[in-house]
Amino acid sequence: MRELTLSGEGVSLTDVFVAQGKVLMGVARWEWEQEEQAATRRSEVASELKRLQLQLAQAAAAARLQVVQTEMEARSAEMAALARATGSASDLVTTDRAVLRKMRHADQEVDVATATDGKGGVAKNGDSEGL
Repeated sequence: MRELTLSGEGVSLTDVFVAQGKVLMGVARWEWEQEEQAATRRSEVASELKRLQLQLAQAAAAARLQVVQTEMEARSAEMAALARATGSASDLVTTDRAVLRKMRHADQEVDVATATDGKGGVAKNGDSEGL
């Protein structure tokens, strides 16, 4: 069994078209073929949209990762600056004491427990009037 098809190129015989167990000919065959082509296009468009959505999600994740990495670098820099400032501050205190002693023409730093009370004896329990 064959289908006789008339077109601009002339008359031709085509094989029988079977879809879902039915033999389709003429307009029914053409409608079925058009629906299949439309379904294929819809599937291609859906696939393309899904691919674009995945690319967008990937780009968003990469941007979030970059933000986190930048924040980590900033925190590390802050910690390093804090460590330098803390170290510098304690160095400055030590240096400042030495400079002050030198400016006052003072002797070496004296421990409070061994300071004299001004009468030749050792100061006792907070008695440091001679200092």
